[in-house]
Parts: sequence; C-alpha cells; structure tokens
Amino acid sequence: MSLPVISIPLSGRNLLSKTLAAFKQPHPLSMPLAALILGIGVSGNYILPWFPLLLAGLAALLASILTACRSGYFPILLLSLSFLCLGAFWMGFQQTRPLPPNNISYFADNQYHRLEMEIIRAGEPNQYGWQVRAEALNVDGKPTQGGMQLSGGHDSVCPRPGQVINAWVRLRPLSNFANPGSPDWVKIRAGENIYALAHAGKKAALTLVGEKDGFNYKLEEIRLRWAASLESLPPGPVRGLIRALTLGQRSETGPELNNIFSELGIAHLLSISGLHLALVWGWGAMILRFLFSRSTWLLLHCNLPRLSLSLAFIPALAYALLSGASIPTLRSLIMAACIAASLWIKRPYLPGGGLCIAALLLLALWPDSLFTISFQLSFIAVGAIITAARPASDFFRYKLKLPPLVSLALSFIIFNMIITVFLWPVTVINFHQVPWLSILANLIFIPLTGALLLPAALLAGLTSLLWPILGAWLTGLVWYPAQLTVTIAQEMAKLPIAVSYIGGPGLPSVILFYLASLLLVTGAFRWRLWIAGLLLALSLSLWLLPSASPSHNERLEAWVLDVGQGSATLVKLPDGKLMMVDCGTTGSLDPGQRIAAPFLWSMGISRLDILVISHPENDHFSGMPFLLRWFNPKELWINGREQNNLNYAALLDMARQREVKVRVLSQGKTDLGGAEIMIMWPPQTYSSPRSNDLSLWLGIGCRNNWLWLSGDNGPAVEKNLRDFPSGKHLLLAPHHGGKDSCGKEFLERLRPQAVIFSAGCVNSHGMPRADSLARSAGAGAMIYTTANQGCLHAQAQDEGWQITPFLSSPRHCPFSLPSQLILRRQAEGL
Repeated sequence: MSLPVISIPLSGRNLLSKTLAAFKQPHPLSMPLAALILGIGVSGNYILPWFPLLLAGLAALLASILTACRSGYFPILLLSLSFLCLGAFWMGFQQTRPLPPNNISYFADNQYHRLEMEIIRAGEPNQYGWQVRAEALNVDGKPTQGGMQLSGGHDSVCPRPGQVINAWVRLRPLSNFANPGSPDWVKIRAGENIYALAHAGKKAALTLVGEKDGFNYKLEEIRLRWAASLESLPPGPVRGLIRALTLGQRSETGPELNNIFSELGIAHLLSISGLHLALVWGWGAMILRFLFSRSTWLLLHCNLPRLSLSLAFIPALAYALLSGASIPTLRSLIMAACIAASLWIKRPYLPGGGLCIAALLLLALWPDSLFTISFQLSFIAVGAIITAARPASDFFRYKLKLPPLVSLALSFIIFNMIITVFLWPVTVINFHQVPWLSILANLIFIPLTGALLLPAALLAGLTSLLWPILGAWLTGLVWYPAQLTVTIAQEMAKLPIAVSYIGGPGLPSVILFYLASLLLVTGAFRWRLWIAGLLLALSLSLWLLPSASPSHNERLEAWVLDVGQGSATLVKLPDGKLMMVDCGTTGSLDPGQRIAAPFLWSMGISRLDILVISHPENDHFSGMPFLLRWFNPKELWINGREQNNLNYAALLDMARQREVKVRVLSQGKTDLGGAEIMIMWPPQTYSSPRSNDLSLWLGIGCRNNWLWLSGDNGPAVEKNLRDFPSGKHLLLAPHHGGKDSCGKEFLERLRPQAVIFSAGCVNSHGMPRADSLARSAGAGAMIYTTANQGCLHAQAQDEGWQITPFLSSPRHCPFSLPSQLILRRQAEGL
C-alpha cells in the first residue's frame, strides 16, 4: 500500500479545482506554506488567543491525516487550514512567552558590575578593538542567563570560545530610537540572542575562571584559527571583505564599505548567503567528479553525478557551520539535501518543492525569521529564479535555439534583471534605496566574487588550517582580487546615478506588486496580463502618489526626534513650510539616513524647505549631509562662527555646489511662513572659547505660542537672555539638560509651560542632570524626555502647547527621569 501524498486535485466541479485550473500546476506544498506564512504574519502583528488556535490547528491536522488514510492523499484545504492555525499559534506563543526573571537584560543599567560569562563564539575585530558573543552566568554573584555582546579596546585581548571569564564591565541595555518609521532594534537583537551590551574597559581585569569543551567550541576554534590566518593582511575594508565572504564576520568591513555595497545592490555578497553555499557545493561537486572520473572502477560501478553531489554536501555543511549557519545558508543547505535525496531515491527534483520544504522547516523552528530581511531576500530571490528566471532561460535555450555561450550570457542577464526587480520592493521598504546600477553591479561582482575571490579565499583559508606557511602565501594572493573588488565598487558608487533614496512602499503596495508578479508568471488564463498590469499600476499609484504629509492646519507644530544623545527637531510653520533644526547624534551612526529620513518618509515628507544648524558639533549636525543631498532644501541657516571641523566644511561646500542658499543668522526678528522668527543668541560681537555658547538660540512664535530651540548654550548664555515675549512657552532644554542648565533665574523669566529634554536613553553623560530636572519641575513646567518617551509631537493650540509622546507608557532609562515622576507631572498638568 502506497503512502498518502499531498496532491491538488484539478478535476471536479468544486471552486478550488476551478480556481487552480486557471494557473499553472503549483507545487502541492505551496498552499500549506502560504497558509503558514499568513498565520505567522497575522499573529506577528496582532495579539491573538493562541490556545484556541492550537486546538483548531491540531483538529484540522488530525482530520487531514484521517482523510489521507482513507483516500490516499492529503486534502489541501484542511492541511492549509491546519498550517494557518498552527503558524498563528506558534508565533503568538513565541511572542507572549516572557523572558526569565534573571535574564541579563534586567541587570543592564549602564553601571559597572562584576560579570561572569561564557564565551560562545569566536571574536571579531572592529574599529574600536574587538567584540565577541557571550552567555551571561552571574552578575554580582546573582545567577543570570541570556546572550550578550562583549566588547573591548585594542589594549586588551579578546577571550577565546569556551572560556569562562570574570570581569568588571559596564552593562548597557539595548534601546530603540523611538520614532515613527524606526525599526525595533531591541526585538531584532533579541532574535539574535543578544539582550545586553557589555564593555570591558582598562579596569575590567578579565580573569579566566574555567574552560568548557564541546563540538561547538571546537568549531569556533577552527573559525578562530581561520580568522587568525587573515591577520597578516593590512587591516581595513579589503581584509574585512575577505573576512565577511569566508567567515560571515562583517564587523571589519566598516560603515563606508557596507553603505557602498548596499547602494550598488550587492549587499548580499557581504553576508554568507545561499549563493555562497551553492558555490561551495558546486565547486566541491565539480572537483569530486573530476577526481572520481580518474578511476575506471568508479566509472563502471557508480553513478558519478549522484556520488559527487552527495559527497559535496559534506564540505557545504562544514562551510555552513563555520560561517555561522545564517537563514539563507540553511535554506540553500536544505535545498541541496533535497537534490541529493532525489538522486538517491531516483525521483525528479522539483525546485519549488525544495524551496517549500526549506521554508516550512525554518519557519517551524524560528517563526519570527519571517520578518527578517535575510529570510525575505533569500526566499524571494530563489522564488523569482524558479517561477520567472528559469522559464526565461529555457526560452533562450530551447525555443530560440541560440548557441550555448550566447544562451548562457543572456540567461545570466535575465536572471539578474528578474531577481533585481522582484527584490526592489523589499529593498526599498527596508533600506529606502533604489540601486539603479544593481543589475550591472551584479553582472560584474557575482562572477568576480563567485568565480575568483570566494574560491581563492576558501582555498587559502582551508590551506592555512592544514599548512600555515602555504596558506599565508595564498592569503596574500587573495588580497589582490579583494582589492580589485573594493576599488571597482568604490568607483561605481561615486557615479551620480548609482542610487536614489526614497520612501518605501507601504504594505498594501508590496502585496499588490507580488500578487501581480505571481499572476504574471503562473497564470494560465487569457486576461492575466491585463489583470496583472492593473494590479501593478495600482501598486505603483499607492507607492508614488503623495502620501498624507502633515496637514496645513495653520498651526505651529514640532517633532522632537529621539536620536539618542543628540538633537533633531522638525518644525512645521503655519503655512506648511518645513524646517529641520539640527540633526546629529554621538557615535558612528548617520542620524540623517538612519533616523530622520525614515521618520520623514513615514510622515509622507520628501522635501524640506530649511535646514538649521545651531552649531557645528557632531551631535547636532552629523546627519545634515544626508538631508541636504536627498531632501533638497532651499536654505541652510548657520551661526557663521569658524569651526575647525572638516565634516562641517564639507557640508558647506556641498550646500554651495547644490546652490542651497547659506544664511548666517544674527540677533533680530523676521516673519516667515505665518510665524515670527526670533534669533536671541549669539550677538555678532560675542566671542567665547566654548563653542557651545555660540549656538543659535532660535525662537519660533505663532498666536501667543513660542517654541525655543536653544542648542548647546550653557548657563552663561542663559543669564544674558531677557525680554522674552509673553505667551505660552515650550523650551527644548539647553545642552540636553546638562550641568547647571535650566537655571532658576532663567526659568523664572521664561516661565515655560513645558520643557523637553533631548537625550539618549543610554548615555554616559548622565543627561538630563537631576538638578536641571528639579529646577524645571520646580518652575511648574511639564517635563518630557526623548529618553523616556521617544519622539515628542508638540502642537500649538489656543490654550497652549499640546504634547503627545510616541511611547504610550514611558520606558525606563538609566540616568534619566523616572517613569513615575513623568506620569505624576503629566497627571498634575491635566
């Protein structure tokens, strides 16, 4: 008796049969997979009662099995219903499962602690020293658990995998930039089993407590030895590229190279993807088949293609484990196993089936991986190859009967074009980039890395493990194709047509695009082209038509963004003109590209009228170059004081090249956009050794409501400010609420209705200071902080300022105002 199989009956008069008959024969697993994805997707965005879903899913599965035992095939609708309910249950269960009470995240308070941890991964170099993954064991003698990332400087030695280390470290919590349009980085890092960050400074006293043994540590030791073979190369992006290609470690590539590869649409080459593993498996099979063909006995007694492809799975598996076993790598590994299995059981291999099996297994193990960019890009790319690129290739090869080389070249071009088009919506929605040169770049870099750089780097690394002297010589040779790759990428990225940054399409637009694409490549009825064209037109209309930007309600509005330890404020004047006052933060992150721009696009804003830089310090202007280039402002306002800052000088040069009017502001009043603009500071003749005290103090008033943007001015400037206009005042605290800011006399003169403190949720400066908070509260002002409440939307009303936090309930942040005090002050104000 044959086993039950999954089949889709296309005969009969039922609605499902008639519907499926209008399409090319889909793989039997495609509908259950679609149901599983739908269940996980809905449950990941909405809270559902997961226990009833579990019961319904098990009941539908049991009914499917019973039906299969009677009829010989699984009923597709019942099976799909089961996968829908079980997917929703599994995702909902994962989301509602709380962290253990002793998770390391609960101890991360930006303070120093005695931490004992187990090193679980090989360390990686970065621009500041090194970083390594660890598992927390106890904090200050209290048992704890949870993954974390430990970092150290160049003057310390990175611990090895398996070592149990005791150290005096600063434990930092993870935090998000709480703005509309910003991703949930805490959730993303939790998916990577990282719940806290620890830094081992000069006084860390890293002490070896013990060592653990196991297969995973032996594997990490091999990675460590492989990585050590690269230390003979000069540090920098070229070595970082080799490290990323072979070991999946991207910490050394640096932000510049990462951005270049992203803008060219070849960022997938910097991570160990299915392409890399397919190349390893393919090269391994070719080499094994060549070696086996030398044996007469093997030629006579064995199926060489089956034997070589099966044995090549071993190096592919080893490479997947060495490279960290990412989702795309596992997808490719499962599909390779399906190919090998089909050869041994002598059944034809269906690529769609392999893809469905890989997706079902990975989603069953990690349902939240559906929401990761690596899962989406990997499966959409392979799905595009199976459904569209492969038929196009067969058309050139069999229908037109072109010469093999011409057919191969055209097929490769078509492959890249179709994959690029299919990936564009996901790329734009996640990175806000349209890489116009991506097709050309992939045509250049996939052969360059796949046929030359990657095989050479893998050969050099493997040789280094077996014969270090020869491996070192080969590693030196790998430098040249890597240098060539980086140089070509850098030159291509300089072209003005390389990339455009735009707001990403919304979810409805993306769904319509992929429905139209699937209809186009799988439909088998007469009107499919017209319907697909209509869906595509509707998708593009939803994307490209202007979305709901801030309404012109003739009121003054402002959004104080959460940019960490920095400042960025979007101001909408009554006539609709938009002004970005400062945009900067500490660290290497570009707040213009990563924070302000996604916020603006989420608000339907693609153009700014004016950029204002209070003073040229990085935490106030580091994001301005991106906004200047991609949001086409008409004017740039500055304080006009000389500053020895090369980045600031480059920004001013860019403004002149783009014919943006640069205005040096001085004390005075003017009218603009239905509001009154008042420059309170600095006077033209004033000089100070402190650049902070030369910040612009900008006031914007409308209908008796005033917004004061004070830059980094200190208490000396506060004492000089007098003659404020009467009305309801909203103050952005000077110098982020630093030492001695918000002086008592100053607050008595201004008497603000509310004070907003722009500071990072996790910062080492202790901002806002307790004395600044106390004086502001004592003056009767409502207190708001971006650290606790995220982005703050302030709207001028007839009765005063109405302020709405992005976070519905304040988050707890080290060195910031306690959540209870914020809630109490708001309640008193109400």
